Amino acid sequence: LAHLLLNTSWSLLFFGLENLLLSLLNIIALLLVLLWLVMRAWWIDRVSG
Repeated sequence: LAHLLLNTSWSLLFFGLENLLLSLLNIIALLLVLLWLVMRAWWIDRVSG
């Protein structure tokens, strides 16, 4: 039983880490998109102004 519990906790831990990594990647992607939009708006403003 202890062996089964250990296996379950390990798989849950890895599942949580995987979810955390995916969340971090999503956040980084969103930040990059936001940065790109801001830079683009700034560049357009600079070129037109």
